[in-house]
Amino acid sequence: LRRWKKGVPEYHTVFVTRKERDIKSIKDLMGKTVAFEDPGSTTAFFVPYYVIRKEGLELVQQKSVRENPTGNMTGYVFAGQEINMSTWLYKGLVDALAYSNLDWIKKDHTPAAFKKEFVIFHQSKPYPRALEMVRKDLDSKIKARLKSILLNAHNDPEAKDALRAYQRTTKFDELDDKARKGLDEVRRIRRLIQREL
Repeated sequence: LRRWKKGVPEYHTVFVTRKERDIKSIKDLMGKTVAFEDPGSTTAFFVPYYVIRKEGLELVQQKSVRENPTGNMTGYVFAGQEINMSTWLYKGLVDALAYSNLDWIKKDHTPAAFKKEFVIFHQSKPYPRALEMVRKDLDSKIKARLKSILLNAHNDPEAKDALRAYQRTTKFDELDDKARKGLDEVRRIRRLIQREL
């Protein structure tokens, strides 16, 4: 099932730069440095890495923001947290950042003073925000009962506190074709990049 984590069923990657930079497209990242969050992030590493590679650019991990990519490479650094990413961009330590559209709107991840100086120059397609899965060998009766409970939890007043405690989940729903395609694509992207790295 798809989980509406913090009330959101899907999210996507946004690529952000400072307004005065001459970066209008992914190809403009050649010779530049991009900040990602961490190596396990879907929207702040796997998807943007894939988007950049798909445009034909070569990426190289830098040891710090003080390094510059050589030749036609696009450098990347891991910031660890979203606020670090936006701070590095604001201070001009990196040329761009890539994270989720949800981080773009969170004031503790992208402060208003920073945002005034930033512009989104590219965004990815949307992907499912969170999923609930069970092991393959789970008894089919238990699986069906669990699925029924979760699909109806948002209508159950007694489930309200449990949903809120679970990262402010608002509901669960079935994966539609769009969500399934997005999930399949993310799986494929992760496999491709893990093989490359």
